[in-house]
Amino acid sequence: HAVDDPDIQRREQESIYEAIAHQDRDAARAAMRLHLINSLLRVRAKH
Repeated sequence: HAVDDPDIQRREQESIYEAIAHQDRDAARAAMRLHLINSLLRVRAKH
């Protein structure tokens, strides 16, 4: 399942890091929101 792909998870985390590193609050918020939603989907897919 694509949402459970470790490369996708890594890219999500890199997006968060890059946004924070560039002090881009809106991008960090959006990247974190996407990561949290996808994390929830990953957990639900395993149960």
